[in-house]
Amino acid sequence: MLDGFLIALAIGPRMISPEEFFAHVWGTDDGTQPDWDGETQQRYVQELIARIVEAITRRKQAGAAHVPIGLDGTDAAEAGEAAADWVDGFLFATELLEDDWQPLFDAPEGLEDTLAIQALLPDDTEYFEREATTKERGEIIARLPEILRRIANFWLSPEKAYPRRQPVRVEKVGRNDPCPCGSGQKYKKCCALKPPPVMH
Repeated sequence: MLDGFLIALAIGPRMISPEEFFAHVWGTDDGTQPDWDGETQQRYVQELIARIVEAITRRKQAGAAHVPIGLDGTDAAEAGEAAADWVDGFLFATELLEDDWQPLFDAPEGLEDTLAIQALLPDDTEYFEREATTKERGEIIARLPEILRRIANFWLSPEKAYPRRQPVRVEKVGRNDPCPCGSGQKYKKCCALKPPPVMH
């Protein structure tokens, strides 16, 4: 859950201050910290979390993929609870800065990537219009590093993260034109007589 929360902060539109996000890590509304076993333990935990954020940020800056902790090479059937916890942390961070994240949700491809992440939750039916199967969850987990890279790139350049596809242009062939297959016959006496391909 912590990894999901921190990755969303690090690859999102803006980073919040450590003081603010630490309060959410401790899970207290007033920012009350855990009952530390001395200052050394407190400093160790805070530095460890800061190093995780720094590593994620460096991967983002280098354009490298981030593989979520606990989901790397995990069998989809075994990843259920870990994946759900990771997604809970990720979505919590996006809700925390919802207005800042809105441009991603407004982009069709960005919304699709976000819904794919959400589909890892056991009761989610939005992405597939039903609960995801174990196989589908496994496919999403395998795609997560690339999904996260696209989301990180979106804030740098939406066009590069989700390039617009150029429409396919088809030249119209007249019935009396030479057949495009190269047979030398007119189109009406050649390929126009063949049945259309069956779509599977």
